[in-house]
Amino acid sequence: MKRRAAITATGVALSALGGCLLESDSTTSNGNETDSEPTDDESSEPVDLELAGYPPAEYDCGDRTRPPADQDPSSEDAPPLEYPSIPSSLSDTSVTEYASKFERAYMRNKLVKKYGDRLLSSPGSSSGTVLATDLEGYYVEVDYYMSYSVASEDGEEVSDGPQSLSVYYITPEAVFRDRRTGGPNEDLLARIDLSRRDSLVACSA
Repeated sequence: MKRRAAITATGVALSALGGCLLESDSTTSNGNETDSEPTDDESSEPVDLELAGYPPAEYDCGDRTRPPADQDPSSEDAPPLEYPSIPSSLSDTSVTEYASKFERAYMRNKLVKKYGDRLLSSPGSSSGTVLATDLEGYYVEVDYYMSYSVASEDGEEVSDGPQSLSVYYITPEAVFRDRRTGGPNEDLLARIDLSRRDSLVACSA
């Protein structure tokens, strides 16, 4: 069991949010959003960063949840991607690069898990912005746009995924993540919940 230090945010830089239909990474088989049970551990809230939930003060690396990077079968044109290692030294540059690469791997591996070798391609673009910092880590927003093609009985189906907003909390020891999509007038940031039991996506040990 590990414990985070109390949070004191030092700055906020919000960027424009893209829009589309409401969606979350945690959905039922019919696409309906589900509520993941929050952790029982106390969490701290950063100043001037209003989220639905914040990373727990205590966490267990055994609870790490993410689509695997060693899946089979997979397409040679769209194989699973390895997740990057947590930066040894945290800075605006290192955490935004890390979060952008992690998001690309997470979304690719999620598609591979769903479609297997039927996935023909999944190009995408992402950009990261530091929202706030605290005594131990960084809150980073990642805007990610994804399109992908899947083999079907009729040949090839191409889908344009919605532009999504993910928020990462990155420390040298652990990384938490939540993702939301919504309409242009949605306050997506306020719906981000990093207290969910499935929000822990990486640990250094």
